[in-house]
Amino acid sequence: MPTAGFLLWNIGGQPFDARLSRLLQTYPSDLLILVEPGNAAAAMTTALGTFTAVSGPCASVMVYSRLPKTKFRTILSSSRWLLLTVRQPGVAEILLAVAHLPSKREANEYDQLNAAFGLSQDIRDAEQERKHTRTLVVGDLNMNPFDPGVSMNRGLHATSTRQVAEWESRAVQRVEYPFFYNPMWGCFGDRTPGPAGTYYRAASHAVNYHWNIYDQVLFRPALMDALEELRILDHDGQESLLTGNGIPDTKSGSDHLPVYFRLNWDKIRS
Repeated sequence: MPTAGFLLWNIGGQPFDARLSRLLQTYPSDLLILVEPGNAAAAMTTALGTFTAVSGPCASVMVYSRLPKTKFRTILSSSRWLLLTVRQPGVAEILLAVAHLPSKREANEYDQLNAAFGLSQDIRDAEQERKHTRTLVVGDLNMNPFDPGVSMNRGLHATSTRQVAEWESRAVQRVEYPFFYNPMWGCFGDRTPGPAGTYYRAASHAVNYHWNIYDQVLFRPALMDALEELRILDHDGQESLLTGNGIPDTKSGSDHLPVYFRLNWDKIRS
């Protein structure tokens, strides 16, 4: 299997059996990552019929796969993120980090920074132990790509361009910090295909972005070439995931929009 499809969706604990089934049929997926699964995942027997749970226990995220002959192992499980190794025949091992970081509704910037620092350190520790940096981060980060927890050196240190990410790292106060590449920057606003973000918030604050990209996919440079497709989804193949006003339809769906991407295994750098 040269390529694999990934579907990420924060379902908010809701059993979207029919909608998820249509999404998986319309956007062929081999790995399904559910954020805030609650008890809903167990109830979605139709949608998950061909998938097997492959992640360890975590209240915030679950990972399902239908990749044949692929081995998954949970090497770290916390309340906010999971780290898994993914091994497929003939393909170099990758490290998959799946996260659901604290919400802006319940945490301040310092809380979010603290969580991002912790996730970043766990990833770097795992990379050092595994002796490679073929790392993929997927999840609801509850921060925009420009927020400090995502962009800061001690956070996830995710940059908007492949050119910068190719440097692999940069020094701050004579200490090197590795880069992630964050292609979600290219999905912002109404001059891009698809929705303007993954989450809409109409807050009565002095600064309100309205559209946000909280649901993100980050790549270490070793995986950048493997990304073949990336999109924010606003349709399940039969019905829109948006209201008539063009924002996420929370009555029949989630307040988050799904993210779909495809990787070409053959283009992963060893």
